[in-house]
Amino acid sequence: MTRRTVLAATAALAAAGGAVALAPSAFADVDDFSYSRYEVDMHLGTTEDGRARLDVTETWVAEFPDHDQNRGIVRGIPTDYRGAPTEPTDVSVTDGSGAPVVFESDDEEIDGIDYRVLSIDDDTFKHGTTTYVISYTLENVAFAPDREEGTPDELYWDLLPGGTPQPIGVATATITVDPDVAARYTGELLCFTGAHGSTDPCEVTESGSGGGLVLEAELRERVPGQEWTVAVQFEPGTFTRPFIGSETPFARAVGWVWGALAALTTGFVAVTAKRRWRHAPGRGIVIAQYEPEPDVPLRLAAALLGGSATKARVFPAEVVALAVAGSVRLVVTDPGARTPTFEVERAGDPPAGEGSVAETLRAAYDALFPGGERVNALDRRDEKLYARIQRLDRVRLTRGFLEKPADRIPARIGRFSALAGGVVGVALLAACAIIGAGGAFLAVFIVTLLHVVLSLTFGAAPKLRTERGSRALEHLRGLREFIELAEADRLRMLQSVEGAERIDVGDDRQLVRLYERLLPWAVLFGQERSWSEALAARYDALGAPAWWSDGGAGFRTGVFVGAMSSTNATLAPSRFAPSGGSASSGSGFSGGGFSGGGGGGGFSGGR
Repeated sequence: MTRRTVLAATAALAAAGGAVALAPSAFADVDDFSYSRYEVDMHLGTTEDGRARLDVTETWVAEFPDHDQNRGIVRGIPTDYRGAPTEPTDVSVTDGSGAPVVFESDDEEIDGIDYRVLSIDDDTFKHGTTTYVISYTLENVAFAPDREEGTPDELYWDLLPGGTPQPIGVATATITVDPDVAARYTGELLCFTGAHGSTDPCEVTESGSGGGLVLEAELRERVPGQEWTVAVQFEPGTFTRPFIGSETPFARAVGWVWGALAALTTGFVAVTAKRRWRHAPGRGIVIAQYEPEPDVPLRLAAALLGGSATKARVFPAEVVALAVAGSVRLVVTDPGARTPTFEVERAGDPPAGEGSVAETLRAAYDALFPGGERVNALDRRDEKLYARIQRLDRVRLTRGFLEKPADRIPARIGRFSALAGGVVGVALLAACAIIGAGGAFLAVFIVTLLHVVLSLTFGAAPKLRTERGSRALEHLRGLREFIELAEADRLRMLQSVEGAERIDVGDDRQLVRLYERLLPWAVLFGQERSWSEALAARYDALGAPAWWSDGGAGFRTGVFVGAMSSTNATLAPSRFAPSGGSASSGSGFSGGGFSGGGGGGGFSGGR
């Protein structure tokens, strides 16, 4: 288990790089020293119940600078190995002569790894050569990497803390194995050194006396970032496997079982809501329409049609409606650009009259010109404009068209499902935390969160279409169908008995007025390209409309469509959104070993 980051306090000081340059504080350079020597002596044996025990003695010979910089060192000892607690005990610190050295001990979690952090020595400055001898005992340090019967046990251990930012002149390691354990040594031994993840080999010498086993290794001129790891293999069953929460039947099954139960209950909420909450039927037929309904404004139409893309096109459609009504003029500001943009120029008063159609267009007009301005550039950085546009949705338009259902049973079921699931989830999370099943904890957390959110979502009473709303939606679909028709089919429809009474298809000016009235709806439906092409063909003969200015170039479909796309992106709701040492679980053998991949290790540094 390798600690790639220095102690949190040291890392925080390093992160505050500006402070280093501005203040010559001793704190800012506490890692600016070296170790002339590092020795680690490990004694591998077993506890009374057969679990692996490792008695460790580390000797650190620090070469502190002569100026006031360091008050001692820090040492982080990992307290977990492959899900089993190492339980550091008998921790002591002495100097080179064996005299006790004061230290503070705290348990901390850093980068998802639990450490016993030792802050060593008093608060006086230390200078020159200073020796610290750290002793401690660990448990559960060696066992098989998986539970399969017949898998060899192994000690896969980092010989020095990889998260040590200082160079080391000479590092030596000695591992002494008790005779009872050494008798089951398979002879398989690996050593790795280098940057984290390196598989470069290093030498280890073997010797023994009295049935014991002694492994010795040496590393010279260790550079910061270099790690040192050994893997020693023993026969299966050499050590009693420790309790590992993630390996219990509960931890293995809880995620799947809870996930299945949560899916069933969430699905029940969804099915109940779908069966009991239904839109009222309309006429049941869609007929092409060439005029919008007089009491359905664009904003209400978007609510009936649904969809975020349709909602995003509402305000651009309202701007076009104001333009064809003569209230504003669309002025292309950069006609030669790849994505043309335009500004809105006030050309007259807002639409008069009663009813929701005129009211919503007047509200859009006021959002464009709140202080009587003559021009609005639709600047994407204008947050006030965006806020005014968002407030337009608060106008109550859906009464009589969309209503909340009177049936509250799905909502009650959804709330009960969320509450019960939350209670069960919290209980399961507590159980996972108690046994230390980190993977199961994460799975239960995700399932519980999804279950609660989806239960509340499916149980949230939506606005359902009334009969009037369903008929209005059918009319909108008919309007969209008319816009989708080919030009010849549209003209044939307008020449029908009903259409011929109102439109003279031989009069281009009447057709232009009809097509202009439908242009905002084409924008709302996302059909502005085909509809503007139909308009452009007639503008070629009649001249550009008064509501459009393109530097004398006339009405061009590509420029109009590009300007609509630009406006849509400018006013989209997302435009103001903000931008936006590892633990080993593998084996040191079977090709899985590498430098820094074992247990132990941790970090050290200055303070």
